[in-house]
Amino acid sequence: MPGKDKKVYTPDGELVYEHDHHWVQVSVTILPNPVGGPERPIIGATVLWRCSRRNCNGYRDTKYNFRRPRTNSTPNRFSATVRSIVDLEL
Repeated sequence: MPGKDKKVYTPDGELVYEHDHHWVQVSVTILPNPVGGPERPIIGATVLWRCSRRNCNGYRDTKYNFRRPRTNSTPNRFSATVRSIVDLEL
């Protein structure tokens, strides 16, 4: 029964309902870099998610780190189009 609530009993014998969570973003907290300086003022963000299902109190935190891409990484495929639109020369 995908997408439906399932009756499950805990080891203590209590009835609980399991379901697939529908996560929605609640808040974002920017994490400043204490030793970064102007070249790297923030190191990442923490995002708080909650389940939008009725009567579900499911919450979770997810941490994201911001970092520069590797030198050999594939560039954005739209970057050439953007450069031609705004007349940037690199």
